[in-house]
Amino acid sequence: MRRRWLPLIVTAVGVTAGVSTAQQPPGYVTKALSGDIVDGAPLAGISLFVPPRLRNDEAYYVADLGAGGQALIAGDQVAVTTGMQIPNSPAGTEIAFLGQTAVSQNGDLTMSATLGGTALDATNNAGVVEYNGTTNMIVQKGDPAPQTSDTYEFFGGLRRQQGDGLLFTSTLQPSGRQGLFARRDGVTKLVQQTGVTAPDGFVAENIAGHTKGRLLEDETENAFLALFFVVNFHPNLQQERVELIRNRPDDSNDVLIATDDAVPGLPAGTTFQGGFVPQLNDFGQVGMFIDYDGASTGRSLSVLELNGVVQSGRSVAKTGDPAPGAPGFQFTSFQNFVINQSGDVAFQVQLDVVPPGGGSGDLGPQNGIAPIVGNWYEGDDGQLALAAHNGMQAPGLDLGVTIEQIGFPALNDLS
Repeated sequence: MRRRWLPLIVTAVGVTAGVSTAQQPPGYVTKALSGDIVDGAPLAGISLFVPPRLRNDEAYYVADLGAGGQALIAGDQVAVTTGMQIPNSPAGTEIAFLGQTAVSQNGDLTMSATLGGTALDATNNAGVVEYNGTTNMIVQKGDPAPQTSDTYEFFGGLRRQQGDGLLFTSTLQPSGRQGLFARRDGVTKLVQQTGVTAPDGFVAENIAGHTKGRLLEDETENAFLALFFVVNFHPNLQQERVELIRNRPDDSNDVLIATDDAVPGLPAGTTFQGGFVPQLNDFGQVGMFIDYDGASTGRSLSVLELNGVVQSGRSVAKTGDPAPGAPGFQFTSFQNFVINQSGDVAFQVQLDVVPPGGGSGDLGPQNGIAPIVGNWYEGDDGQLALAAHNGMQAPGLDLGVTIEQIGFPALNDLS
């Protein structure tokens, strides 16, 4: 029997936030609840704004502490707290606020952070910090950004690669551009930046998303350093072009999909019009949101098989599809997703009744909560299954305590 764990961060009517996991076969395990004491620290609340991470059956999440400040919790341990000093930085530099997090395969933690300390000011008060027993500053606001004439400003989009690799984005100053950077073996390189004009006159305006890389030792046809979307605009033609780009270890770029291309798995007679937040696993499977039009129009959560080129693909769910486990409802607005090493997908989506704006679905008492948002995942049989939605009974809590808000899902690998 295959197992997968899906963590859910929820706030519930009658209690405050908690972290639960939905287990396959069906069942729920509460991993943490506000008011719990973890590693000697009382939890006052759990962040809904920093998506949880999952490694094996351990949940990684950001929590507010009863004594004030924040902590990054790794399983049953407090790994990082605000106020923690960063030794390889100016004396007194400390973590003031925790942002995005990423977890490597061996459990090393990387996070974006707002920094505090008497040696800091508005020019250097943010950074990307790693924790593997001790804290270490990887890059800091104000540092020179490689292969540019700019400095780093604000960081985001953290993704761990195999080994010690890391991908991240940063706004750049003074140009105001956006850059995508890769770090491996202690060396950081620029992968892509906005504001660059291609030979055909299109200008890169936005790096629309990126994913962890897939860097193989033999640098074969399947080797990736990064996979990302770029939104380009031609000022003379007044045309927009969206491209899914693979960056190779030799710094070359391959365009895998572009505007108006047919994409496997999409409805017949439709073409690609845009994409968002690609996520790549180590076996050449990439999940992404795809906007399409033509014979029909909509958004698909798709999984594509890559082997140098796009070989095949499938649509996991589309806007307008009936919502399994929610009779009378359909998917209307995708919000986030995750893909694991087996190509299984979990996602969060907002629902609407069928037909939109009319009729009435039945998900049980909603306590006045609207809109209805839920998390779905692919079961052992390949079919979509509902993990949880707002308004349902909160698993493991007293009868009548219902979920009020639900956080983004995470998904580990098969065990």
